[in-house]
Amino acid sequence: MKRIISFILSFIFVFGLSSCDDVTTVLETEKIIAVKYDSNSKFACDEYVSDGYAKITYNSSSDVVLAVENKKAAYGILDEFEFNSYIKAGRNIKQKEKCEYSIDYCAYISSDNQKLQNLFNKAIKELKDNGTFDKIKIAHLNGESFLSEKAENENGTLTMLCDPNFEKRVFTDDDGEVVGFDVDIAREICNYLGYDLEIVTADFDELFIELNNGAGDFIISACEVNEEREEYYLLSDTYFTLNFFLIEKE
Repeated sequence: MKRIISFILSFIFVFGLSSCDDVTTVLETEKIIAVKYDSNSKFACDEYVSDGYAKITYNSSSDVVLAVENKKAAYGILDEFEFNSYIKAGRNIKQKEKCEYSIDYCAYISSDNQKLQNLFNKAIKELKDNGTFDKIKIAHLNGESFLSEKAENENGTLTMLCDPNFEKRVFTDDDGEVVGFDVDIAREICNYLGYDLEIVTADFDELFIELNNGAGDFIISACEVNEEREEYYLLSDTYFTLNFFLIEKE
């Protein structure tokens, strides 16, 4: 009977650990990194796993922060928007270092619209050089929208396709308006080119179908630079690079 009970307890212990990626390989708390499940933070964690650390996954970035604060994990990984929001909220964490992993984001344009790609690249370069994109980033890191100067656009309208389900990047506010970091980026590109911005929303996978069907002029919706998609669409230059931070308890 004792053997049966011992076997059951051992099974429960191993099963509990197996729900956390790689935790069974390293049990010391000081060697564990907390990351959000099904997020790019897991890729940022790979560099540390290769150095002997283990990762444990949680359902939300809030759970990651709690794990670090409660010393269930020595470290956690957050993207820079998440990190800044928790710092502003007074959470007991600090940045240990910036991760090597980062993500470049771009606009997707129909393959037959080389002219628009050239215009976008010109606008992106100028808005980077004159600091406009930096101002947009700072505003959103502070939890604010970027207040654009009113522009007299005389070239018509460009339609942006986006999925309004990306927290902070593209989302629907309490007034039902589609807002976010990527929306402000798109609006400034359009203003620079002399166009008003129109927004059409769809589920992410449908955005590319809509672009092919001519329902929009471009996609800006947390879209990464992707070599496979580059075979079918024109990609703009990178308008934003998302960084990730290794965090620890303050």
